[in-house]
This record gives sequence, C-alpha cells and structure tokens, in this order.
Amino acid sequence: MKKLRGLIKKVKKKFFNKKPEETLSENSLSLFNYDRHVVETAVESNPELSKLIERGEKDLKGFNRLFEDIYGALQKQHPTILAEESIAKEYRANREHLKDIMDSEDYDDLRQTTKLNKSLALATAQDLARKILENSPDETEKRRELEKEKDRLEQLIERAEGLEGEGASEDHLELYAEAIEKAAADIEKLEEEAAQITSNYAQREALKEDLEETAEKATGLVEMLHSFGYSQEELERVSPDRMLRMLDSVYDHRQLKDMMEIIGRFRKLARDLLSKATQKDHFTISGVGFGDDIADMTDYEAISAMHPALQKDFLSRWSDGELEVYVRDDDIPSGKGPMIICDDISGTMKGTRDSYAKGLIMACLEIARKEHRDMHIIYYESSIKKEVSIRKGKIRPEELIEALVYFTGGGTNFERPLARTAELVRSSQMKKADVLFLTDGIAPISDEFAQQFAKERKRLEFKVVSVLIGDDLRGEQKEESVRTLKSVSDYHLDAKDLTTKNAKEVIGSMLN
Repeated sequence: MKKLRGLIKKVKKKFFNKKPEETLSENSLSLFNYDRHVVETAVESNPELSKLIERGEKDLKGFNRLFEDIYGALQKQHPTILAEESIAKEYRANREHLKDIMDSEDYDDLRQTTKLNKSLALATAQDLARKILENSPDETEKRRELEKEKDRLEQLIERAEGLEGEGASEDHLELYAEAIEKAAADIEKLEEEAAQITSNYAQREALKEDLEETAEKATGLVEMLHSFGYSQEELERVSPDRMLRMLDSVYDHRQLKDMMEIIGRFRKLARDLLSKATQKDHFTISGVGFGDDIADMTDYEAISAMHPALQKDFLSRWSDGELEVYVRDDDIPSGKGPMIICDDISGTMKGTRDSYAKGLIMACLEIARKEHRDMHIIYYESSIKKEVSIRKGKIRPEELIEALVYFTGGGTNFERPLARTAELVRSSQMKKADVLFLTDGIAPISDEFAQQFAKERKRLEFKVVSVLIGDDLRGEQKEESVRTLKSVSDYHLDAKDLTTKNAKEVIGSMLN
C-alpha cells in the first residue's frame, strides 16, 4: 500500500531518525567551541555539576545546552542571543529562559562581576541553573508519556510493515495507517505541551528572584574578597566548585553584612597601628627585590603606575607580584612570633559577639600578612571543632570565607583549646607565639591546669591575651569568669562591646 509506506517513511524521519540540520544550533547563544570545551571540562572535573546536568537532562529538555548558554551569557565580553529560526526547534524553549535572564535588571550588574572570569561565571551559572531546575515544573511525567507514545507508534509501524509483507488486505492496512496518523498527532501535541511548560516558567517571577539572589551572592562575594586584597587574577585561579561553595557560604551566613562592617573597622585599626609602629621603628633599605606591596615600590614603578604608556605593564607586574620593591630591614625575618587565636564558637557567641571575634581574627590576619607571621586558629566549644593554619599571613580566598563563617554552637571548655595551644607552642613552628583567647562565657579551669599552664607560658616564652566579650554574666558568675581567664592570661580585657579603644588594646597586643 503506497499511502502506508509514504506515511511510515514520513513518521520515521520525524520521530525516530532525527538528524539535526547543520544550519540549526542547539545553543541559544552564539558560542565558540572553546566555550563548550570550558563547560565540558568543568562538568568532567566537578561531580556536583555533573550530577546537576544529569538530573537536569531528565527534567528539562536541553538542560546541558541551557547551562552552556547561561555560562556564555555571564562570561563572554559581548554575548549575543541567536535568532529563533536559527535554533533547532527542540531547543527553542531555552532561548526564552536566556532572554528573560539577559533582560532582567540584575543581569548587567551580575555580568560586570562575572565577565571574562571563567571560574566565577561557571559557579554563578551552576547556582542559577540549579535554581531554575528546582523551581521549574517537572517535565519528567510528560517525557514518560511521550516515550510511551513513541514506543506504541514504533510497535504500530513494525506491525503494519509485517502485515504488508504478508499481503494483508487494503482495508486492514488502512486501519493501521489511521492509527499511525493518530499516534503521530498525539506525540506532536505532547511535545508542544512539554515545550509550553518550560516557556511558561521562563515568564514567571521566580526566575527574576533566582537571578537577583545569584547576583547578590556573586557581587557580595567579589566585593568582600577584593576588600581583603585579592586580585581578579587570584579569583580566577579558584576552581568553580570552590567558588560555588563560597557563594553559598556567604549567602547562607545572614549576619555577614553586619560582620563585614565590624571587620572593616578592626582591619583599619590594625593598619593604623601597623603604620604607627613602622614609623617609630628605625629601619634601613637593604636592597631591591620583587613583590606586590605598592607601599615599598621603587621610584621607577611609581612613575610607571602614573604614566599612560606604562600603566598596562605596571598592572601586569603588580598582579604577578613582580614589582620592583625596596627591601627594608623589617622585611627580613625579624623574629616576630606567630599568632594563635582561640575562637569560642559555642551557642551563646552567635550573632554580634561572633562578629566581634571574627573581626579580631581578621585584624590579626592583617598583621600576619603585613609582618609575614604564621597564624593558627583554633575553633572551640565543648571540644576543638576545627583548626586552620595560615603560613606567613597567606590564605586562599575559599579558606578566608570559611574562616569568616565557621560556627557550630555548643557548650564551652577552656582547657582543651589552651592545652592545644601549649602543644602548638612546643612545636618548632609556633615558638614564642602571641595567643589571643576569645570567649563570652564561663568554663572551669582546675588549679592544677592553671599552674601547669603558667609554667609552660614562662618556659616557652609565649603570652596570652584573653578577651571576655558581652555582658550576660553577672555577679559571682562574672567574677568567676574573669578570675578564671586571668589565671591563664598575661593580659585580660573585659569588653561589653569592643569599642575602638579596647579593640585597639587587643589588636595592639598582637604587635611585637
């Protein structure tokens, strides 16, 4: 039957033997092969991203291509959406997603942060794609229905071809032709409904909210890291998965904005104190070396920084740490001791007190960076929960964010972090350390421990500054806490709030 054979050929070509036309794109954005290679490499090296793409492909048609499009829209210098007619039909719903993203008020601000930064663009694309997938209507059931109908159509075609070969009657074959036509029409309708589900979501306010949240996370993180002196080049070296973890940490830590105000204030105090200490110190220039500290750069570099023709090369050398800088006597290892910070992360420290503690930690990090001193942070509650070692004040961006947001809650034990402190000082790396012990609470210290710790302080020549933050304790409890802390300290500060005056005292005590 000629009609049946023609119908079967047409249906097979449409539903089972699809070959994408070379002139049509699976992407909605103009991308180079290199852009796709960057995404492919990221997917292969990042298990979380790989799982996201795999899950997305089950729920949203062309999710992998959508991810490539979002990455390109965030990273490329001049992202361009393709005309609808140049995109393969089954991928056109992605164009609606992308258009809504690029038309959003938050897109331009976000792109200023992610443009030409592959790592950050991949991380923010993953964050946004994850939200799109979480908030999108699930196409899975519709897909299953489609596959079921396609299986039924294939069976009809096989049966019809078999009957024709067996010489079945025209009337019999006509019935099969009608059934095949109906099945093909049903499949077309299901495909249109599935596409409509995706494009409907693209119009929803949820996508705008997703983009706003992602933009807030990305711009906030980059501004914060830049404020700590990290260059764009350093941020580009952070892997996308670590960058995403930083994005999540910053956004989930709701008090971080308030904390940054305190941190900024304390870091400025540290810089001011360092400046005054440097002015008082006598030093001589012992030679010329290479580095990234513009305060010590040579006259030639100062001229290069100002001259339009030399600025580009100057910035390149600065980012690579290859500026010519004067080497001063105080840049040569001077015997200044390392710092150990014991940070109380028990439940009562949550909120402003933790912000004060983290502010002091960051001020100490400023000192460690400037004076090339080692630093060790002990996070404690009823037990020691985490330790972070920082060599010569150098810390990776992701480690810095972790140091800022780390908090657990729990009880309080003073002896364990102090015992660990003594153990660290006994090691060759942390000899003659300056120790800062931060808490808001009360915990028992036995007379035997206090006496032994005092002997260790004297023998190992390290000093301890304790700070009691907050004013919850009253009467005898307050007296007991102060007495306990003084028994293991060389200097104790009782601070209801860390004002500029007493913050200066604490930070200044860390300067040798």
